[in-house]
Amino acid sequence: MRRPHSPAFAGALALTCLCLSVVLDAATPAHASSSSNETRPYFYEAKILWESEAEVVSGALQNVPLVAAVADLERGLDSGRGDVSGYAAAVATLRNFESIPLTSETPAQMRKARSDWSRLNGFFTIDSVQATVLMDDSPTGAYYDLAQRAFMDEPLGRRDGVNAALLKFAVTDLHDQSRKQPTRAVLYAAAMYDLKNLEGASVHAVATSSSGVTNQCGQDILYLNVYFRTARLVGPGDTDMAKAAK
Repeated sequence: MRRPHSPAFAGALALTCLCLSVVLDAATPAHASSSSNETRPYFYEAKILWESEAEVVSGALQNVPLVAAVADLERGLDSGRGDVSGYAAAVATLRNFESIPLTSETPAQMRKARSDWSRLNGFFTIDSVQATVLMDDSPTGAYYDLAQRAFMDEPLGRRDGVNAALLKFAVTDLHDQSRKQPTRAVLYAAAMYDLKNLEGASVHAVATSSSGVTNQCGQDILYLNVYFRTARLVGPGDTDMAKAAK
């Protein structure tokens, strides 16, 4: 499987421990406002998180989207509506995948990880071509570079909220990049989703974004920092996130 962009991921052990021991934060759960799909409640939210996993797999941030995807699928199960077939099995598989060590995997563990990866791709309707792109390719191109520059102009800290106009520019640029590379469009979907989420984030939401792994605003910021290889909208105490993003 593809390794993360930077060796700094390997040093962010404190955040790894947080991911493994997280208690779901009921006050600010992942994607808690509503599900975008009433037929398969919280499926799309969990799918976006699974797609973002490819960017951080085998690194110290690996478990952040896994924990959040489990929370969304469990929310779907608890909703009492729609088609939730396969949710319980997917939750179990996500937890199995989360338990694989980051380093020194045994051959049996590596086979299990590949099996879990394939099973989850099937559940989230990611075909073999998309799966290969997610694991083997990275976002590139002139419009990606423009989006990266826009995001890198966001505030360094958490106190001033977001610059929504810059986030909108980044979404437009990634959309244009996706249109130019239709066979690689899956590389841009999660980032566009997170950028759009952040557009409406209040100053308070950004200021409290480090409250827990299942904080939606914090998830969006964390992933976008990794995706754009920077460290924006993070506080001085977020040392592990800042290291990992560089």
